[in-house]
Amino acid sequence: MFLEVCIKASGFGACLADDMGLGKTIQAIALLGGIREGAVRKRGLGHSPHLVVLPSGLRFNWQRELSRFYPDFYILDFADYMESKDKEKVDVIIISYEMVRRNIEFLKKIVFDVIIFDEIQAVKNIFAGRTGAVRQLASQFKLGLTGTPLENHVGEYYSIMDLLVPGLLGQYSRYWQKMKGDEVGASVARTKPFVLRRTKDLILKDLPPKLSTDVLLTMSSYQSQLYSSVLQQVRTQIKEAYEQKGEPQARLIALTALLRLRQICL
Repeated sequence: MFLEVCIKASGFGACLADDMGLGKTIQAIALLGGIREGAVRKRGLGHSPHLVVLPSGLRFNWQRELSRFYPDFYILDFADYMESKDKEKVDVIIISYEMVRRNIEFLKKIVFDVIIFDEIQAVKNIFAGRTGAVRQLASQFKLGLTGTPLENHVGEYYSIMDLLVPGLLGQYSRYWQKMKGDEVGASVARTKPFVLRRTKDLILKDLPPKLSTDVLLTMSSYQSQLYSSVLQQVRTQIKEAYEQKGEPQARLIALTALLRLRQICL
């Protein structure tokens, strides 16, 4: 397994950049489980918690997936961890990038076992405050997860890879000066051993059949009345816009109306 090889061979860090839907979260959980069970051996400090850093909107998804695929883990959100009297029993702490920035003075005193950065492109700007904060976090191993192609921008690529494998690309000022022509390809090639990117086309034959489930939700009487009322309003607005303001502006008003109706449905 790519992650096992990285953690055994170097301990520096790695980036899992598979396409969306190929199970990056499960692979990361499998790594933590392998460490817990001794199947993945590495240098360590005894019992030290893992840290999962992510956009706030993914917090509950990670809690659900961890509970589902490795229920033996004692998982706490960072806010609950701060209040806990049994911090030494915690296996996994979940925290948002913004909370890292706000609490870095506390967090940088802890040496975590593994730090997982989900949607690591959130720290692609090396000059941003949240990037400066996460770079102060200490761990035995760092893993970045992203479904976004990393090589879109050489500056962003440096920010991500230097977080995971510090020093591999040298100083930022010298790196930026060299990023012309063939130097870009050479820089990416240097990081290839630490990056795994697979597309769905490459491993389609290994994927199980796709399962789809349609869940139909019915509005309550109040919700239905509200939706119908707003629908009538926006129909009138759109009609007037096409008659009085021209097609370009009317299209914008129509898009805004659709978003408003979607918000009501949600």
